[in-house]
Amino acid sequence: MSDKELKLGELRARIDRLPIRPYPVSWMVIIGLGYFFAFYDILTLSFAIVSPMVQQLKMTRLEISEAVSASLFSYIIGAYFVATISDYWGRRWGLITNAILIAVGSLGSALSTNAIVLIVSRLITGMGIGAEIAIINTYISEITPAYIRGKMVQFTYLAGALGFAVTPFIAFALIPISPIGWRWLFGLGALVAAAIVPLRYLMPESPRWLTIKGKIDEAERVVKMLEDFVERRIKPLPPVPPPLPEKVLTKFPTAELFNRKYGPRLIMAILFWFFDYMLAYGVIGFAPYIFVAAGFTFTTATWYIALGSIGYIVGALSMAPIADKWERKYLVASAFSIATLAVFLYAVAVAIRSPIVLTIGAFLAPSQPHSPYLPIHIPLNYSQQGLEQVDSP
Repeated sequence: MSDKELKLGELRARIDRLPIRPYPVSWMVIIGLGYFFAFYDILTLSFAIVSPMVQQLKMTRLEISEAVSASLFSYIIGAYFVATISDYWGRRWGLITNAILIAVGSLGSALSTNAIVLIVSRLITGMGIGAEIAIINTYISEITPAYIRGKMVQFTYLAGALGFAVTPFIAFALIPISPIGWRWLFGLGALVAAAIVPLRYLMPESPRWLTIKGKIDEAERVVKMLEDFVERRIKPLPPVPPPLPEKVLTKFPTAELFNRKYGPRLIMAILFWFFDYMLAYGVIGFAPYIFVAAGFTFTTATWYIALGSIGYIVGALSMAPIADKWERKYLVASAFSIATLAVFLYAVAVAIRSPIVLTIGAFLAPSQPHSPYLPIHIPLNYSQQGLEQVDSP
């Protein structure tokens, strides 16, 4: 094994043996704002399409659907292509690039003069968010001990829960009081995204990425920073276990997804995400539009969705204690079942025009699972003998 591969195993062993979270809460806030934008973005557009925006931009129903679909389509571009920036330039620069894309796209949405400008702006925003979700999980995984990884990702996801919880209240405050309230709604997202760019510049690079790129000294400094953070709270540090060297792959392992062993898991993952996003965008993302069309007033629909969206915070906090105790597949199955019940209650609320049922459905809907719990493992790293698989973070 090369020195680089030996160092990878050593650094991972040193991080995994740390008994507590090895970085300050401020790091999680700066990183977690990506989840905030993901969920803020879902509801921002959903409230905008029941605002004067549609009349001002002279949008047809088809163009409304295209604006929503543009975001989702560019999630694919962002998650696969833009996120690749983090493999070449580093996780930190990937996160910075995402924030810039989100800021530019949100600003373009706020300044839109017609449907085409809005759709293009949504494409740019979606690329940033799609890559953001992918890189966040990678970065947190690479600086977090394995035994608390699920919990820390879940706490990072809490920022997204806050985004979903506060957005209806922001929309409720901005849209009814001004014909351009929807522009302020988009503009607020652009402002916050731009503000976190310098904060992310101050974040350390992933020690794993630094090691793979041969920047051993820099990787050593980052891991020492994590160890010092823990040592100031717990002394002495646990001993470092015997490291397991990790083989560094030289090619992008996309083909690994399609082999006989992982192909079925890939199909399962695709089906999961398809129906997950059908719930997230097809139902929750259009919830204000659906309920206004069903006879609810904008104020009534917004208020009850806002109250129900507090369930996102409850769901995020309740999942954190069991994130590393239950198998991921059980977490996904249970959460997705609750989310399915929520969609059924949405349908009932539309049929009988019941604010109470609407609130319960909105409260349960946030239980739908997201990337921290997706149970698919890709063989990126192998032991020295090349026989024992080591799951990627």
